[in-house]
Amino acid sequence: MRRPFPVIAIFLAVLLVSCDLMMALQDDGSGYDVYLVSVALNYHGIAEDGISELEGTLNDQRYISQQLEHLCSLSGVGYDAWLVSDGSLTSEGLNGDEDVRRLMRISGGTRTEKELEKIDRDTIDDILCDVSRLVDSDDLLVFHYSGHGYAGTGDILLPGDGHGVAYPLDDLAAVIERVPCNRFIFMDSCYSGNIVDVTLDDVRTGLDNLFTRYDLPDSRTWYSASCQVDEASFTDMTGYPVPLGAHSAGLLKALGFDIMALEPGRPEDDVLTINTVLERTTTGYDDRQHSTSTSGTRDLVLFRFD
Repeated sequence: MRRPFPVIAIFLAVLLVSCDLMMALQDDGSGYDVYLVSVALNYHGIAEDGISELEGTLNDQRYISQQLEHLCSLSGVGYDAWLVSDGSLTSEGLNGDEDVRRLMRISGGTRTEKELEKIDRDTIDDILCDVSRLVDSDDLLVFHYSGHGYAGTGDILLPGDGHGVAYPLDDLAAVIERVPCNRFIFMDSCYSGNIVDVTLDDVRTGLDNLFTRYDLPDSRTWYSASCQVDEASFTDMTGYPVPLGAHSAGLLKALGFDIMALEPGRPEDDVLTINTVLERTTTGYDDRQHSTSTSGTRDLVLFRFD
């Protein structure tokens, strides 16, 4: 006589996974807030130290913030942002001549700006600490970085007080993962695939996945990196009206941004989820750059539109 347990176990596994997805998709898209922490650096002031200046990073930040604010408004979701930037833009979307470090704070539709003496890991950690005190469990933190990554490690390069300083990716991820809400980490920098820990990726199936994934440190964290661990990331200087990071452009299009008009837009989906965004935010930029991300059975509703 065949034992029914394996069949029942498989049925229960499928049922529980389906219930997990259903619970995520039944979220009504309200009652939570989106928090954006964006760091965009063009290194204009420290290029003489052997660090190349980057075009497009500030455009990435500007339009990602605009699009997220627009989607929050459309879906009745609160929006708060901390925009840390190094450098300036001309009206044509190219790097300006100003060597200035700024923090733009967007809260409740109010915008305030202040200059920063330096941008280092303490700058980022202090902002994430502020976010930790504000968020509720159902909120979403989007962490965005456009800038340089160190070869081999992908550690991000911050301008400090005029000289480049490194912030190790593992340390950065650990700080972000302590923020007590859902988290989406988006990295547009060289070698950024190093932040995607494949041993914690939620791509398992069956009972092993069901009984272990909620114990994982990143079970509420989704990662999207612009390239593999051994690849550089690139800026598209000609395909769009202004320079944009190839990966950031992918995110903007996945979110419904009108990239040729440089205007916020609405995605085609009535419900936009994190896995949908991850699937659409892919880059094969001249076969030099290939994005990597976590994905799996867990999904999260980002926005629901009427």
